Amino acid sequence: MFVLLLVGCAEKIDTSAEFLEVAHKNERDGKLPEAVAAYGKALELDKQNPTAWYDLGVAYSAMDQFPESIEAYSRAIELDSGMAQAFNNRAAAYARLQQFEQAIADCDRAVILNPEDYLAWRNRGLARHDHGELDGALSDYDESIRIQGRSAETYHYRGNVFLDRKQWSRALEDFEQAIHLDEQMSPAWLSRAITLARLGRAEDSEASRAKAKALGSNVDDVIVADLLPEETVPEETAPQTAESSHQQAVGFVRTRFADEQTVLEPADAPWDLTTSKGETKRRFIVRVVDASSDDAAITFTAQELQRIQNDEVSTTLVVVQVGISLEKTPDIGN
Repeated sequence: MFVLLLVGCAEKIDTSAEFLEVAHKNERDGKLPEAVAAYGKALELDKQNPTAWYDLGVAYSAMDQFPESIEAYSRAIELDSGMAQAFNNRAAAYARLQQFEQAIADCDRAVILNPEDYLAWRNRGLARHDHGELDGALSDYDESIRIQGRSAETYHYRGNVFLDRKQWSRALEDFEQAIHLDEQMSPAWLSRAITLARLGRAEDSEASRAKAKALGSNVDDVIVADLLPEETVPEETAPQTAESSHQQAVGFVRTRFADEQTVLEPADAPWDLTTSKGETKRRFIVRVVDASSDDAAITFTAQELQRIQNDEVSTTLVVVQVGISLEKTPDIGN
């Protein structure tokens, strides 16, 4: 029996709301088994409370009891099919059980119900990545960053996709952006070390690996010498920083928008730039697609932008405004 102590007196708890109050307090105090028990008592008295089922699912997830959390989230969804967060959390639980198709399906529903939830897009990106859908994962991470561009975790996750695609320079940009947003993010330092090694930058890689170790990462499986390419990347072709890449992109697009008589100003993430015309301001994400690439990979590195400015490649400039997608084909290249 649960007893709520009030000013030295003992009062019997006999309503669902009172049990929920005890459950929430136990959860705040880190007493998860006690919280689960209290949620169970509350639901015995009121089985039609979707929020209580949802909260029970959260508690089970925090205890890594994912089958039980999925069952609780499912009960919440049965009672309230519009509960986007229940779909999102159930997707995360499915992913932890490596049931990626179910996770993706739940994220599909979550982003329909709440398209501005960056976590739902990110969770679908994680599930798609683990399921081998790299293009879909990149698209989801891009959307998550569009909504919330200050999440170091999302940049790190997206960088891991570029790492799997062997797009080392693009991966490095994302890992460095993650570190810029959270200098204590040890996994990003370790991923950066792996990428720098792939680019042939052994000394920088060792320094990044040491930083990851100092922050608590297990770096035993990352042997820099084993990751180095057979031929070292020449210094003159080594990737520039994300910041210099960003500035070159703004300069490139400023030229392309000159005919609109629009003043362009660099903007903070996730926006690559903003435009200002009178009292009207617009925010844009800008990406440059290399039409000559075999995998049609989106590129946004200083090296690729320099090739474009030197008329070395055929390109399509893709400009994405909030809610609007425009495509312009500049008259450059072949």
